[in-house]
Amino acid sequence: MCALASGLLFSCGQKKQAKEENTTQTDTTAKDTKETTTSNDTTVDKEKVVAAHNNLRSEIETKIKEIKPIEVSTKELREKVKQKWSKIEFYVLDNQVVRVKTYPHENISKRTEEFYFKDGKLAIATIEDDGSAPKDKEKGSIEKAYYYQDDKLVSEVNNSKEAEFNIKNSEAEELLQEAKEYLEVYKSKK
Repeated sequence: MCALASGLLFSCGQKKQAKEENTTQTDTTAKDTKETTTSNDTTVDKEKVVAAHNNLRSEIETKIKEIKPIEVSTKELREKVKQKWSKIEFYVLDNQVVRVKTYPHENISKRTEEFYFKDGKLAIATIEDDGSAPKDKEKGSIEKAYYYQDDKLVSEVNNSKEAEFNIKNSEAEELLQEAKEYLEVYKSKK
């Protein structure tokens, strides 16, 4: 009987010790997860990025006033691009594309898209429903603006009256892909 009681007491002690070890392991794992999340979760100051990118856009607009853009017809591009746009203009400073503007086919649409780049990466993509109209490119004059940092959407401004029914970020992701494609088009035409 003593041996049986000792065996039960011994096995209960092992279960209690194993349970304590599991609890300690779980706590450590939870602590590690929190630390990983904190270290990997880089907080972006959206207002600061938007302000810096708006300054960049203003600087680019000022610098390119005296530059003749490089115009590319879309006739030889993939089907979706040539259906959507008649031409693409590239503005280049110091051998780098700093701005791209797409133009629709006449009598079909007036919508234009503009892409502003910093160090070869997309900083801002804008959409103007009537991009043919002369406008001051101040903050409130653009219908939609998407701000990016390191190929990730940071902020979106929608001044248009157009209702949003699309999947969140899908337009922003599509614009990012288009911008990358247009840079490749420019490289192939050089």
